[in-house]
Amino acid sequence: MHRRTMLTRAMLFALSLPIMAACSDGHDYQAEILSNLPDLSCQGLAKASGARWQSATPGRRSIASSQFLALEDSSAVLRHFDAIGYDYDAVRDVQQAVPRVYLAKMPSNLVSVDELNTRKRLFLSAMLPAVLQVNEELREVRRRLVAIDACEHSGLDVAQPVQDWVAKVAERHRSEPQAAALLQKIGEIPPSLALAQAAVESGWGTSNPAQSINSLFGQYAVSDDEAAAIAKAAKDKDKKLPAPRLASYDNILEAVRAYADNLNTHRAYAPFRERRLAMIEKGEPLDGIKLAEKLGPYSTRKAGYVQDVQRMIRRNSLAALDKADFGHHPVEIALNSAR
Repeated sequence: MHRRTMLTRAMLFALSLPIMAACSDGHDYQAEILSNLPDLSCQGLAKASGARWQSATPGRRSIASSQFLALEDSSAVLRHFDAIGYDYDAVRDVQQAVPRVYLAKMPSNLVSVDELNTRKRLFLSAMLPAVLQVNEELREVRRRLVAIDACEHSGLDVAQPVQDWVAKVAERHRSEPQAAALLQKIGEIPPSLALAQAAVESGWGTSNPAQSINSLFGQYAVSDDEAAAIAKAAKDKDKKLPAPRLASYDNILEAVRAYADNLNTHRAYAPFRERRLAMIEKGEPLDGIKLAEKLGPYSTRKAGYVQDVQRMIRRNSLAALDKADFGHHPVEIALNSAR
């Protein structure tokens, strides 16, 4: 029984391995984004060149580490949110625009916040801008891929910088270097689902891994050599399995990016991606409750885990946050603006 349990855990673990891969005061980030968008007409793609298609990490916007807000005290974070007009209830209830404020980590005394609803709002407020940022990046990648795919289907060639960009995106997502193939894998994660999983995995940001290494989604850090060792040990019933280690991230945004990469690349989540693609093709809004049904492989608890995530979405009215957006919010919060 023990050997069978260890083998089962190893196989489940192998299936759930993730891919490892600021803010100037008053800066109009939306204008910067719009000014850097490439010409996605077939003519523009055929003549494309320059920095707009050259990126070491395609689709990810550069945010300097010094521009992440580092506040250890929960009260200080809440005061800061209040000072910049960031009201979680207004975001949820009347779709108030979300400011581009990024925390380096959860407050160290989050667990000592006595009022549960206050703790939840603080956690969700801290997580939401990072989730929206990642979705914005994914949306831009899909927008480019849709344009490239349409031109290629029309029999038109795209320039070499565009082809190189597609190859980089494909390498990151373990896919064939074709726009059509990448569109099957890449997509946004509904905020309701991302926030619910983060809350379940991190105990509303209070777990030791969440506090110490920004492990907000319970993902493991595994190199190719370690993955091979685990697969080998799983076949050898008498060999002790290597102990998995949780992935560590420099900030909350990087944790969310790794989580999105995991869902968008790993073979265990192919059914999740298929259901999401069906919603996209039908023009339906992404439904966190329905998509959660396909995330049984995320945990050894399978159906029990899915139910926990769905319950988290329902009980905390997280579906309302699927409409949240930065809008044209011009405010980015500089480190030296925090008090």
